[in-house]
Order: sequence, then C-alpha cells, then structure tokens
Amino acid sequence: MRRGAPLLLLACCSSPPRAAPPEVVTIPSVAAPAPRPRPAPAAAGARPDALRGVWKEFWGDAETGDVMYHDVYRLDPQPGGALRLRVDGEGTIKQPAFAAGELTFTQVTAFDVHYRLRLKPDGRRLEGTARSPKGTFPVRWEKVADRPDDDVPGEGGPDAD
Repeated sequence: MRRGAPLLLLACCSSPPRAAPPEVVTIPSVAAPAPRPRPAPAAAGARPDALRGVWKEFWGDAETGDVMYHDVYRLDPQPGGALRLRVDGEGTIKQPAFAAGELTFTQVTAFDVHYRLRLKPDGRRLEGTARSPKGTFPVRWEKVADRPDDDVPGEGGPDAD
C-alpha cells in the first residue's frame, strides 16, 4: 500500500491543465461616413427679418452672367411669420417661405420659375438657383436697400444697367 500513496499524493496536488488563451480577434476599423456640410451658422440661424429690404437679382455667376437686366425684389417679413415678397418687374410671387436660412418661392410669368436661395453669413447676399422650363441656373441677389419701400433709382426692368 505504501507504493500507491505517493501516487495518490501526486494526483491530489497536481494542478489541472490550463485552458488555452482565448483567440484574439481583430476587427478592422470602418471609416465613418463624412459629415454632411452644414450651412454657415449665421445663415442657418437667420430670422426672416434678415431678409427685409430691396434685393437686386443677377443671373449666372459673378463673372459670366448673361442676363442684361436685373429684376428688383422687395422683401418684407410680416408678424406671425408671413413673408411679403414683391417683384418690381414682371410676374407674381407664389408661396414665399424662409426656413433654415433658405428662401424659396415661385415667380409666375409666361412660365413658372422656382427659386431656392440661401442667405449668406454677411446677410447682404442670397445665392442659389432658379429653375425654369429651360433648365436650372445659378442666381444671386445682392441687398441694395435695407427697407422694402426704399427707392432704388435706375434699378429693375430690361436695360436698366
């Protein structure tokens, strides 16, 4: 019996076999989608009052505009959020709205022209597009007076410049 005792002692005192270390899994990083550009803070937070005044329209970009006249628009925000928009030239205005720094409306002449203009941070320019049956064109407006009823001599209509 003595011979079995040391064996028994070894069996009791030996430690159990160790488990294999867990596998390390590497997960490749995935690039997050690029953030969408946000409007400039001054434009995005602009209130309709920022539009109050007289605005002169330019078609095309600053260097290559091809329209030889510049309509004049008069914007007058009203109490309760309504936006009064008049054009000194031809046409009537439908559905003017201003939200998140963007002015939208339709000008009805011989055809509809759909405008989408974003107020720039300086508060003196609106830039965007005008969509007509002939296509979509870049348009910019520059503020020429701060009150909608101000006279702006020599502005508006064909051959005004």
